[in-house]
Amino acid sequence: MNHSHDKYYTPDEEYQIARAVWANDGDAKHAAHHLAAALVSDPHHPDRLRLLDDIIAGTRDPLAMAPLSEEGNYLGTVAVRAYVLAKTGRVPEAVALIGQVHHARPDVPFLDWAVDWLTREPAAAALIQPSALFGFFGPLISKYPGNVIEVPAARAELEAALRFHEAAVRDPHPDPMLSYLKIALLRKLGRLDDAERLARACYDREPNYFFSTALAMICQSRENYAEWLHWQNKALEHDPADTAVRRDLGDWHLERGQVTEAARYYQDAFNLESTDEWSEASLLFAKHRLEPDGPWLARLQAFAVAHPESDRARSLLGVNQPYVTSLPTPVEAMVNVLPKLLADIRKDPSKLPDGELRFTVSSMEAPSARMSVQLQLQALGSDATISVEYETVQKPDPRVPRVEVTHQVWRYLEKAPDNTKRSAKRLTTDPLPAVPEPPPGIAAAVARLAGLVYERPSWYTSTGTAVAKFHAPTPEQFLGVMAHPPEMPTDWYAPDWVLRCQVAAAMMIAHLPDGRAVLLDLLQGPYDWTITAAAIALTAAAERDPTVTDDALPLFLELLQNQPQPGFVCYQHPLACLIQQLPGVSEDVRKYFAEFQAKLERDDREEEQSE
Repeated sequence: MNHSHDKYYTPDEEYQIARAVWANDGDAKHAAHHLAAALVSDPHHPDRLRLLDDIIAGTRDPLAMAPLSEEGNYLGTVAVRAYVLAKTGRVPEAVALIGQVHHARPDVPFLDWAVDWLTREPAAAALIQPSALFGFFGPLISKYPGNVIEVPAARAELEAALRFHEAAVRDPHPDPMLSYLKIALLRKLGRLDDAERLARACYDREPNYFFSTALAMICQSRENYAEWLHWQNKALEHDPADTAVRRDLGDWHLERGQVTEAARYYQDAFNLESTDEWSEASLLFAKHRLEPDGPWLARLQAFAVAHPESDRARSLLGVNQPYVTSLPTPVEAMVNVLPKLLADIRKDPSKLPDGELRFTVSSMEAPSARMSVQLQLQALGSDATISVEYETVQKPDPRVPRVEVTHQVWRYLEKAPDNTKRSAKRLTTDPLPAVPEPPPGIAAAVARLAGLVYERPSWYTSTGTAVAKFHAPTPEQFLGVMAHPPEMPTDWYAPDWVLRCQVAAAMMIAHLPDGRAVLLDLLQGPYDWTITAAAIALTAAAERDPTVTDDALPLFLELLQNQPQPGFVCYQHPLACLIQQLPGVSEDVRKYFAEFQAKLERDDREEEQSE
């Protein structure tokens, strides 16, 4: 078959050329070159494998048909050489070589060849060098950080690696670290029961640091933090000089606001390893939290300048950026009465309201403000109801979306004018949820996240993990949390709890297939704190996918340019901050909104001082 090596051929054409070259010329090396290209497109193609078997059987030196060069080799040629090695009884060498092929092209299922070879010759597994196995499994597992992996392509590679492990490593293996790697594969695939059984068996057989941390990660995957703490402390018993576990414990306590404990673990880690930049930055931050007037923030800032590669230092310094690592408490006229009311009740419990609590407000406020006041009263044990009279309805009307939308959290009661039975209905100022209550599992997932220390990047990651655990969740289920927040923990301030639940729910929506469209709908109204929640979630999503900015920024700007007037606008300060945080925003725009944010905050301070 005439052909040119300067021309592109389809996999089938490569196969036909290989077949013709072998049949007509008997040139094994030339035929193997074209057959390798065909096999890269489908390593399981029966006709192509049959031809490869025929060539191997018909040549005196089959390895010569797939030579390797120190200057670099074609992937298909390396795969063919591994196949030849296996066919000629050198399975351990073949397996080591096919592992290299897999790392070069994990999307091509050459690893199945190794599983087939070891299934046919199980005794060959004992002859594989452990170093070859560590060289294969170590980088693969490190490629997918996290406890349980949900991305389909990543899971496919992990599943193939697990099949290979089960064929290549006998259980128990003399080297326990190979069992540790299998535990990691099972955990990342979400097979937590299997992972725990193997980890406990290994720990019982050989109690050590590695199997303690393996069990800790399994417990963390289940969110069983009591057991996680147990196994982390076991790991420290086995390796008192370890710093990684101390860092993990420090992070865990810091996320939960247990700053003194966090500082102790960071200090211990830093004492053991003075080059541990994560622990040093974290320790400075924890000390700043414990002594806000001390020198620790300046030292952390100096550390960040001296270590520009430290993501940890940059993240911790973000604590002073609203909506990055702090969620400012919502303020509205109704909400602003709560601090004094709570202080009065603490002094004199008889001041707990009952009956009807009436508000007269100059302009309409967010439905979430009203809901927060009601939630706070319920938490205090009051059955008082709320009535609100608004002096003005702003323009544009805050009760309706700015454009037609598919998704909204609130709607308003309608009533007909008294003078006619058939006239058009008009809106009242009484909001109602436009979504049903959420399923208990989704409400509980939101509540778990809402109770953690807020850090936007980590919340966004955690919400993605949480969403993946639900079977085909719908946007309405998460929108339901925004209008029907889960039970508030003791001693929480209701406006904070409501907003945190709404932000967590919005971030979960962002991970749904149509999540971006849902959040863009929420930006259109009705006017509410849910606009802020959607904007925060879109900004978090944009940090992972900058194309989100293209959709979000125009709406952020429109909302600020065409605010409901007159009166306070709950989303004004959040959007001024978030626009600066969107990736891809020009420096001129950032500078403008930085100045706008500073003015808003300066005006707030002056207003507080005048009261």
